[in-house]
Amino acid sequence: MDDFSRRDFKTGLPAKPAIATAALIAALIAAVAAAVLWPGAGRDERKDAEPAAAVAAGSDEGPFGGPLSPFQFAPQPFPAPALGFTTGAGAPVTLSDFAGRVVLLNFWATWCAPCLGELPSLDRLQTHLKDEPFVVIALNEDRKAGLETIESVYRDIRIEALPLYLDPDGKVARALQVTGLPTTVLIDGGGRVVGGLSGPAEWDTPAGVALLRRVIAGRP
Repeated sequence: MDDFSRRDFKTGLPAKPAIATAALIAALIAAVAAAVLWPGAGRDERKDAEPAAAVAAGSDEGPFGGPLSPFQFAPQPFPAPALGFTTGAGAPVTLSDFAGRVVLLNFWATWCAPCLGELPSLDRLQTHLKDEPFVVIALNEDRKAGLETIESVYRDIRIEALPLYLDPDGKVARALQVTGLPTTVLIDGGGRVVGGLSGPAEWDTPAGVALLRRVIAGRP
């Protein structure tokens, strides 16, 4: 299991006991503030639950049921790092270019079967919320595949609403300590990381749309 699933995202501490020195605790808190580490990758889906009730009860399975059950809100939202990447045409882009919009930042690759299964859901989500202050950034993490191969995958799985963005050196993924694909980070309109999950999800389901509209409305 990767670092995401070994952490208790609600506290930022390892799931198993560790040496409780002040320095270690500070390092762990800093790690959560520097990167989003969500548990729940590979867990079985649980019964659907009312989001507010789950949060109030402190559910370990995240605030949303069904395909989004692994989603976790950050204990404290924190500023997203100043991250740079490129468009498919090679133009430089940063997250600040999307200021004022809620950003769903998804890391994927052409060799990742779960990623390819998830992308159409993200594509439909972007279409569904196209009139909202919201954007899906599907950030490709291929190292060896050329642009033509990546574009052909978009065509093969009929991605139409998502622009192509590239992180060929993996700098963005490393900045957020992404250790597995797909991974998705949710950033609010103020540029703060508010949560995310490791593993695929059905983002255009009622639960997914409700989650995003909640953040768009400023109610993470």
